[in-house]
Amino acid sequence: MSKEPLSIINKLINDSFDYRRNRGACDYMWYPVSGFYSSSKMLSDYLVGIGVELPIKLHYDYKLPKNMAPQDYERPIHELTFYHVFPESTKNMPEYKDLYGIEKAAIERIILRKAPAVKRKLKAEAGKIKKLNLELADIDVKIDNILGFLYGVIYGFAPEDIDWFINGRPNLSESQRKAEEDKSYDFQKDFTRLVGIETVTYVISPKHREALLTAAQARWESRRGYRYR
Repeated sequence: MSKEPLSIINKLINDSFDYRRNRGACDYMWYPVSGFYSSSKMLSDYLVGIGVELPIKLHYDYKLPKNMAPQDYERPIHELTFYHVFPESTKNMPEYKDLYGIEKAAIERIILRKAPAVKRKLKAEAGKIKKLNLELADIDVKIDNILGFLYGVIYGFAPEDIDWFINGRPNLSESQRKAEEDKSYDFQKDFTRLVGIETVTYVISPKHREALLTAAQARWESRRGYRYR
């Protein structure tokens, strides 16, 4: 087998990872950032910095396999993601679209051949993480939600929020989803008014949104009382 298709795959993986980092790495850009960042940590730090007394833990520093840092662990998970969601992973990549048909066919054969091993590796990584972090042990992780779990861990979201994102929210009925979208919109509007910044409403669970809104309201009322005394 020629090494050329593998070198092309590696370049596609590297290019897509660089793009991910350069556009602002993870899940939701509530202001422009390049490189690795965690929006859960940024939100937590911001709220604490403006005096919001958080009633919940928004950000977790999970233990990762081989004691890796999140920004280092993200790279191998990104590579597995590239294989796992192919061809979606190349959907917006001009580098892939410009390849000759014979090159694409060779790449697709390699990726299809690796698919079973990639699934086993993803499951193994999720299993290691759950053993290292008991607070994640009860989250139901399946192959169809495993990427949401792994990236939720990398970016340090709370266990309740990871579970909501991969198991709660996707299993809502159509009417429940519509009601949830309305509640999420109302939360975003009120929360932004109180603290001056948006948040990742689609990741944060309803229970945590309620707690955050209560804390933000308390901070706003205390500041208003201080100003007009």
